[in-house]
Amino acid sequence: MTNNIGLPEDICAHLGDEYDRYMGAIIPPLFQNTLFTRKTMDHGYRYSRIANPTTDILEEKLAALEHAEAARVFASGMGAISATLVSLLRAGDHAIVLKCCYNPVCRLFMEVLGRYGVTVTFVEYCWRELPIYCYRYDGFCRAANSMQAYFEISMRLLDPAVRSTLFPMDRPVYTRVQDEVPVKYGLSAAVSNSLVADGCIIEGRVENCIVFRGARIGHGAVVKNSIIMQGCYIGNGADLDYCICDKGVLVADNRRLAGYASYPLYLPRDTRV
Repeated sequence: MTNNIGLPEDICAHLGDEYDRYMGAIIPPLFQNTLFTRKTMDHGYRYSRIANPTTDILEEKLAALEHAEAARVFASGMGAISATLVSLLRAGDHAIVLKCCYNPVCRLFMEVLGRYGVTVTFVEYCWRELPIYCYRYDGFCRAANSMQAYFEISMRLLDPAVRSTLFPMDRPVYTRVQDEVPVKYGLSAAVSNSLVADGCIIEGRVENCIVFRGARIGHGAVVKNSIIMQGCYIGNGADLDYCICDKGVLVADNRRLAGYASYPLYLPRDTRV
């Protein structure tokens, strides 16, 4: 009965109705019980607060009406809000919340989530002076919530298809202008599949890297699969692979530093190696 049902009225009336499952009932019965018996530990339902056939049918209908992959229903609005926030936020995250939101949500941020390392800024909703709008985005989107995630996401930017999704020509991203001289490439420089910002001096070999403004790669140095941030200096003959060098890092001549794709080596700001 669940195939080829597309009209909203058909979805509401019939989607999810499994007549054989409910002994031929045209309208599925409402399950008002709390507990279920099970033949085995992995068989059927356990407790209605977790799931039961009635809520399953409702979720299937809502997902179809919203053209979504799935839906989840809760006993209260605050239950839905709490589940969403707890599933998305981690220690160290910062949330921006409207002051006019539901008061228990404010208390959740201040009294509960704050104890687990989530910080919050409450802002006024000045809709007359500062209109706030939203639009649907279906492009590349990732959460950089760990060093490993930051590294993997940054490396994805080397893919032109990903860059064109994040920075489309018809929706330019405007930032503070900090123009510098173009990159200077030495006679022995060799660069492939990399993003190199203005003001850099490249005299060595750079492969699959992101190099921020004002960085310098010395003569004979080999830097691969790495992120070199602003103002870093990589000495002559140095060899870096799977490294993240924060601002102002200095790697001396002929040093060898390497991490792994699954565990990049991170050098904190202004480190001297």
